[in-house]
Amino acid sequence: MRATYSDAVEMAADMGFRMYMQDYFARPGAEERYLGLMLENVDVDLIGVGPGS
Repeated sequence: MRATYSDAVEMAADMGFRMYMQDYFARPGAEERYLGLMLENVDVDLIGVGPGS
């Protein structure tokens, strides 16, 4: 499981995303925008990766 998570983190980094919370990834500068949209209940496209997604 750890290897899979590590692979996902590496793949996200390769695509320009960085981890900014325990399990949230965003491109630099977009972290606050996403959280703001979630607080306003705005529909956004998301991708879930992992056993609990």
